[in-house]
Amino acid sequence: LGADKPGYAGYVSTAAYVGPTTWLLEGKRYKGAEFVNAMLGTELYEVAAPPSLEYERVITEDSSAALNSNDIYAARLRVDIAAVPGKVLPYVSLGVQRDLDTGVLHFNDVPETILHPIVGLELMHERFSVLANGGYRVDRRDGAAFGYDSQAHSDIDVKVPLFGDFHVDVNAAIERYHWGVNQFQQADYTEMETATAFQKGSLFALIWYMDYTTNPLVDSTGNMSDAWYGAGELQIKPTPAMTVKAFYGAYKAGIRCSGGQCRLLPGFEGARVSVAGNF
Repeated sequence: LGADKPGYAGYVSTAAYVGPTTWLLEGKRYKGAEFVNAMLGTELYEVAAPPSLEYERVITEDSSAALNSNDIYAARLRVDIAAVPGKVLPYVSLGVQRDLDTGVLHFNDVPETILHPIVGLELMHERFSVLANGGYRVDRRDGAAFGYDSQAHSDIDVKVPLFGDFHVDVNAAIERYHWGVNQFQQADYTEMETATAFQKGSLFALIWYMDYTTNPLVDSTGNMSDAWYGAGELQIKPTPAMTVKAFYGAYKAGIRCSGGQCRLLPGFEGARVSVAGNF
């Protein structure tokens, strides 16, 4: 905003507990404060750093522009329902954003209103767990000339015991993206990531990865076909302070999230061995 008009970032939240439900209401206002986030990589992704009010597993080229907005209002309401306390927790949430920034890093030439409803389920048991989420994001641009962007997405993480200390962990995420009208038109695309791990506690893990993408902005090519990637990895933790990994195959470039942590990875194909230790 200039040296005489510094920017600012504001965030507020409040929670209420009504019977078996928990209501969380959040709000933010960013003005001239885009430096709190940083655009990453050739795909123009950006990691959702709290309090962004974004769902971090589905950050794209377009939603990263809203994260980097210099002029945005946003609010989100999430309601958790303790259907079976401590075991079954479904939730619903709705995010609403008003992005007034139409700068160079934005795909929209006019202000837009972003709506993002999500539903989810947390199923926790002594022996297994299921975490599932699904949503539909719509970026509605002002006027009829530019249409709207839309993104359908879902992800699931299932942990199932086998025998002894062995268990299987299946993690999968998929999204379908449709672009509105852009000055530099982008192609609609589908992306998917899966990881299936056969594990023995924290000692041993054998993981098979499968990725798929038709996103032309992803700067990598699959090893099974142009769109399909496959890889295997062996992880061994001989001591609590040491991890040994052996990987062979390929994975696509872009954001990869696990356990609530997201990082930008370049595309990779080949073999590698790593040893990490803490002292």
